[in-house]
Amino acid sequence: DECDIVFNDDKGFGSALLQILEVAKIPVVLTCNVLPQAIRDKNGFNSKVPSLKVIRVDRPDKYSLCCRIVDICLVEGLGISSQYIATIAHMHERDPRLCLNTLQFWCQRNSNSAKASVGS
Repeated sequence: DECDIVFNDDKGFGSALLQILEVAKIPVVLTCNVLPQAIRDKNGFNSKVPSLKVIRVDRPDKYSLCCRIVDICLVEGLGISSQYIATIAHMHERDPRLCLNTLQFWCQRNSNSAKASVGS
C-alpha cells in the first residue's frame, strides 16, 4: 500500500503495521513517494523490525514506461493508443503506479465496454 499517504491520515496505522511486520512470515511491500518519518527514524521501525529494507527505485524514463504500459494493455486486450498512454505517463510524471491506477479506473468505469478502444 502507499504508506506515505496513510501515515498522514491514520495515526493507528503505524502501530498496526508494526504488529503485522513483527509476525509476518512473508515479505510485506509498501510503496511511497516520500519515505515516512516513522520508517526513517532510528527509534522507529528500523529498531523494531531489523529485517526492514528500504529499496529506492527511480522512475522510469517516459519511453520505457510507455512501452511497458503498451505491453500490459496488449496482454489485457485493451486497445489504447500510444498517444493516450504517453499523455497518461506525462500527466502522472512517469509514476507507474498512478499510470496503472488510471488505466484500472478507466477499465472499471467502462466495464461494459472494457475491450473498446480509447484514444484511437
